[in-house]
Amino acid sequence: KGDEDEKSFWTAAMRDGGQTDEGLARAIELMARHDALEETVARAATHGERARAALETLPANAHRDALGDVIDFCVSRRF
Repeated sequence: KGDEDEKSFWTAAMRDGGQTDEGLARAIELMARHDALEETVARAATHGERARAALETLPANAHRDALGDVIDFCVSRRF
């Protein structure tokens, strides 16, 4: 997503570092404009569902339950 100017901004931010307050403000604005956080949460939920389905192929035991807890933590965390 994003136009060439936005893609150049992200490339420079990741490659060059040296972020500024203005750069942070622009990053936040771009993420909001493109619903990046909402899309990321939705993708995480999809991956979590796929991981949970894969766990169902394993024998039911404490190890599988612990892996399920890891999935829940990763998908539901907000930090």
